[in-house]
Amino acid sequence: MDKALGLASTCHRFKILKAECLALLGRYLEAQSVASDILRMDSTNGDALYVRGLCLYYEDCIDKAVQFFVQALRMAPDHEKSRLACRNAKALKAKKEEGNKVFKNSNFEAAYRLYSEALAIDPNNIKTNAKLYCNRGTVGAKLNKPDQAIEDCTSAIKLDDTYIKAYLRRAQCYMDIEQYEEAVRDYEKVYQTEKTKEHKHLLKTAQLELKKSKRKDYYKVLGVGKNATEDEIKKAYRKRALMHHPDRHSAATPEVQKEEEKKFKEMGEAFTVLSDPKKKTRYDCGHDLEDDSNNMGDFNANNIFKTFFGGPAGGFSFESNHSIPSTWKCIFPVWLEMKNAIGNAVALWWTILSRRHPHKLIFMLPMFFAKCCFHMLKRHSVLLSEREMVLIMLGIFLKIFLAVTTTFDNILFKFKLTRATFGTFSN
Repeated sequence: MDKALGLASTCHRFKILKAECLALLGRYLEAQSVASDILRMDSTNGDALYVRGLCLYYEDCIDKAVQFFVQALRMAPDHEKSRLACRNAKALKAKKEEGNKVFKNSNFEAAYRLYSEALAIDPNNIKTNAKLYCNRGTVGAKLNKPDQAIEDCTSAIKLDDTYIKAYLRRAQCYMDIEQYEEAVRDYEKVYQTEKTKEHKHLLKTAQLELKKSKRKDYYKVLGVGKNATEDEIKKAYRKRALMHHPDRHSAATPEVQKEEEKKFKEMGEAFTVLSDPKKKTRYDCGHDLEDDSNNMGDFNANNIFKTFFGGPAGGFSFESNHSIPSTWKCIFPVWLEMKNAIGNAVALWWTILSRRHPHKLIFMLPMFFAKCCFHMLKRHSVLLSEREMVLIMLGIFLKIFLAVTTTFDNILFKFKLTRATFGTFSN
């Protein structure tokens, strides 16, 4: 084309062809300059108007582009290129605006479909398609499809590697799926391009999460969420500690025993950190716990287990030579405490009520026992599962029944009530 212009430098046809080629190559400023020179000499030149509109169209200035296409058609009604470009521009604008509208109404499925239809209109419109890919990526994130969202954002970046919004959207998707290295890379690109406080904060957050991800995830070790309460952490430790305690796997292969012992120690370490408010706060903030880790290097997971569940004095021990089911190892100390309390209560209430209000004893004893058992169960509820509490309650009611019937027989004997008065309730 340059050779042709060298031979005919004033030929408008050659200049228009060159301007159109420059526009298709993405060299919009050069194309506009050539078209503007022609329009200054001939303001009715339909080809020059078309090239001006084409440059604006590819720069995502669709409304202005349509004006030039319409003006070109007015000057040359049979200008097919202007007619096709005008139709594509209007369709692209309509689909994009409709997609934005349904997105704002939270109709994400419809928004995804409309953005996809818009992308199919003109694959050559790089700038507009980059925005459409980014918008569709945002929809994918809303639909909980992070991989799809990342793919769309990547497509947007391939079309326009200066598109900051696409980098930000992709980085957030990487954060959501815990791919922190990729997120840091995208945020670094954004911060290098636009050094704002917001972008710096996003980069620091991603770097912190990357640092935290390389440590042991104590929440994952205990199987709880990062917003778990103190009680949830205790219950999770209790459940998993009973499951992975080495004594429970004494009959397993050496490999299994070693693996279970490792898990048991990890849970002890996790519980040591997450049960301590100060350590937990430091851990959540991403601070190094190296000093604490050095101190924990000498800790014994069994000591934590004993502190949490109680040792031999509490009624059971995992270090016993006898093989006791894990459920009863937890139930037995609670049952002993209740058994002793009930025995003491029977003696006390027998002494008081049998002398003053013997006729009320039968009705008040069960209520007293129930309250006593309720408070004890509440005290130990953190350590007990629902199944274990049901077993304890069955034992409690059996004990109450025996205590009440025995007490009732003693009352009958003491006051010498006759068989005729109480029917079958005789001694």
